[in-house]
Amino acid sequence: GVIVCALRTLAPEHWAAMAALAADSAAVGFDVAGFEPGFGLEPMREAISAVVASPGCGVTLHAAEWPGAATEGGGCETLANVEVALSLGVDRVGHALQLRGRPELQARLRA
Repeated sequence: GVIVCALRTLAPEHWAAMAALAADSAAVGFDVAGFEPGFGLEPMREAISAVVASPGCGVTLHAAEWPGAATEGGGCETLANVEVALSLGVDRVGHALQLRGRPELQARLRA
């Protein structure tokens, strides 16, 4: 099967187009990847929600991959991306290295 990937560092039109492709095709998965600091998932919420609602298409969001400090220029705190993933009900969170030492958040992801 095909997994459609959106790159968080590209324009919102890219995310919307990739999400629509995943939701409206025979894709078996949708993935959001790319450099995380400065590119939070919140602006992608609507596009991701459409794919989550699409039957048969698993959704993976890469989150908490980078150190948690915000980047210069108003970046994101990478653990906030895990919260977005949880609130959307995605199937998987990719990597999540920053969950080490955070058992409460790990438990929420396993639930």
